[in-house]
Amino acid sequence: MRSVFATGCLLASLTFSVGCAKNADDSATAINKLCSSDKSCPGTLTCGKGQSDRAQCVEPCARYGPGPDSGCPEDTFCYVPPDAKEEGHCTLICATDKDCQDRHPSLKCKERTQTEEWALKICVLE
Repeated sequence: MRSVFATGCLLASLTFSVGCAKNADDSATAINKLCSSDKSCPGTLTCGKGQSDRAQCVEPCARYGPGPDSGCPEDTFCYVPPDAKEEGHCTLICATDKDCQDRHPSLKCKERTQTEEWALKICVLE
């Protein structure tokens, strides 16, 4: 009886952890996607209202740089807009405009002063 209970607990915990991982993946793939309100963004992402993050699902971050070291998911960059009043937000690292426009039609793939150190381009509103 104990082994059946233990097996049930193990299966329940695995199901829960897979669900959590899926939610994190959903949030990462939704960064920069076109949105109309916070409800249209998954997880803890919000619909940007600032000059540089307007109408796209964003995750706030505080320190510019790529990936988890800056507080962003893999393949994204913490972009802190110069002279902007809003905080930084995670944005997709890209190679072409199409990479960005697959998520939001108004985004362009550009190099910014903050990304030069890593020789990266990111999706930005134009």
